Amino acid sequence: MPPVFHQRMTRKRAVVTLWLGFWLGAATVQGQQFQGRVIDRNGAPQAGCQIEFTTGRNQPPVYRATSNRDGSFYISNARPGTYLVQVRSGQRQFAVTVSIDSAGLRPSTLVANW
Repeated sequence: MPPVFHQRMTRKRAVVTLWLGFWLGAATVQGQQFQGRVIDRNGAPQAGCQIEFTTGRNQPPVYRATSNRDGSFYISNARPGTYLVQVRSGQRQFAVTVSIDSAGLRPSTLVANW
C-alpha cells in the first residue's frame, strides 16, 4: 500500500473516531437522569417544591420537576449547560444558577433562603 493512501486512511479514521466520540459523549450526558435536592437553611428537606430550569430570565422552562418528601427531584435527558433554576413552594421562591455536565448537576443541593 503506498504511503499516501495509508496517511489518508489514518486521517479519515481519526476524523471518524473523533466524530463518534463526540456523539457518544453527548448521548451519554443526554441519556442520564440527574438528581438534585431542595433543603431549607436548617438542612430540612423541602417536599412539593416546583422546580423549573430555564436558559435565562424571562425564558420558558426547558425542564420541570417536583421535589418528593425527602426533597429530592429528578430530571432526565437534560442537555449540558448552565441554567437558571427557579424553586417555588407556595408563596416562597428563590433562584440559583446550576450547571449540568457528565458529572451531574452542580450544585446538586439547592438551599432555600427560608
